[in-house]
Amino acid sequence: MIEIFSSRKMIGTTIGLIVVCLVIIILEGIMTDDENSKQPAPQPENNNGIHLMEHDVHAVLDTPKQENRTPALSDKASKTKDKCWLDEEFKVSKACFRCSEFERKGAKSPCRETGFKEELRCDKTGLTFRSCEFSSSRFWTFELWMVALSVIFYYVTNIRKDSLQSKMIDKINKQIASGV
Repeated sequence: MIEIFSSRKMIGTTIGLIVVCLVIIILEGIMTDDENSKQPAPQPENNNGIHLMEHDVHAVLDTPKQENRTPALSDKASKTKDKCWLDEEFKVSKACFRCSEFERKGAKSPCRETGFKEELRCDKTGLTFRSCEFSSSRFWTFELWMVALSVIFYYVTNIRKDSLQSKMIDKINKQIASGV
């Protein structure tokens, strides 16, 4: 089936697919930048260790008086600087990047979970780090493998096409020689 396509069509299709992949990468980057600026919904616990429902959390967070907040939530917000993105506005100072070996082995390091971290600047508490997923390296590895395999199979296809053409020419020459 693939023998009916010319090499120009195959190259054009490959270039077209690469362009589509690049457009998807650009759109994904734009869309994830918008999502990084939003705050994730907090998941605090009350004194009994029971998770509060999302509408309860918003009711607690939206109250202007500090005494109306649950003790566990206010204690969490005041004691830990490392989870400030749950309670405050923040900006991503540095996008997701790889941690060093030393940072990955740290007991309370954000690098321990995924091996990557991002730098955040919270409005009230300042600079902090959180763990993040960095999947673009896996994506580019996948893309490189696909390009390499495309080149390999392009040459394999051309070799097979040449082989089939030579067999067809030999068959035609035998028929002409036999006088059929």
